[in-house]
Amino acid sequence: MATEARADLIDAFRGAGGAGPRYAEVAMCCAGRQKEAQQTAHRYFRWAATGWPAQAELPDTKAFAAASQYIPVEVIAEKITCGPSADQQLAAIGKFVDAGFDHVILVQIGQDYFFDFFARELAPKLRRRMAA
Repeated sequence: MATEARADLIDAFRGAGGAGPRYAEVAMCCAGRQKEAQQTAHRYFRWAATGWPAQAELPDTKAFAAASQYIPVEVIAEKITCGPSADQQLAAIGKFVDAGFDHVILVQIGQDYFFDFFARELAPKLRRRMAA
């Protein structure tokens, strides 16, 4: 399971004898407006900017909140694809597919907008992308 679209991770997996599925987790925040998506991602996922070394040492949710309280919205918006554009979300997913991942798990931050958006816009584009 990877959270970065890095082909070298696939190479290392295969080099160590890995032959099974290659899973990736793509965090995204779909919302009707860009700014709203960025604020939602910041509210619920700002800890993601701290990186795995810090996260492994944090004992509880209070520690995560304290460690990430000064991370600005803009930093999260650079790490997580935010907004109403299916093409933008598809591009983020495509980076993982292009890197060699064959199973992609979408982690939607906030739920209100996503399900209709996925059925209406993102799923059809994903089907076309994966069929190409």
